[in-house]
Amino acid sequence: MVIVWNEALATGNEEIDNQHQEMFRRFNNFQSACKQGKGLDELSNLLTYLGEYVRSHFALEERLQIDHDYPGYQKHKEEHDGFICTFRKLEDQLDTKGTTPTLLIQTNTAMVNWLTRHFTWTDKDLANFLHTAMPDLQRPLLDDF
Repeated sequence: MVIVWNEALATGNEEIDNQHQEMFRRFNNFQSACKQGKGLDELSNLLTYLGEYVRSHFALEERLQIDHDYPGYQKHKEEHDGFICTFRKLEDQLDTKGTTPTLLIQTNTAMVNWLTRHFTWTDKDLANFLHTAMPDLQRPLLDDF
């Protein structure tokens, strides 16, 4: 299942949008590998990337929300925390059992759910807020980063 990035998902923050697009690219590459029977070979790479992503990207996004008094911050943070919990379970399975077909299916399911629900709804709400609260999205929103 290929999940396509579109500009309607853009927050207006170049760094965040680039990271979101990279997440879509990585997942779609993983999907292509699965279709070619090479999903288990790519699974570890995807989980390594996700480990970096959940630490750096979530912190960046949450800082942006705090800095701009985003009213949906708590809900957004809870979703991030939930995905981190899901990711840690996947990571634990990788560490204890290695790359297995079960882990591949669980990772695929977690990623599809995340990309279709969080990006489409929660991140879209954030983008709408930023577009309303900050009409000039050409300037950097995160000068501190």
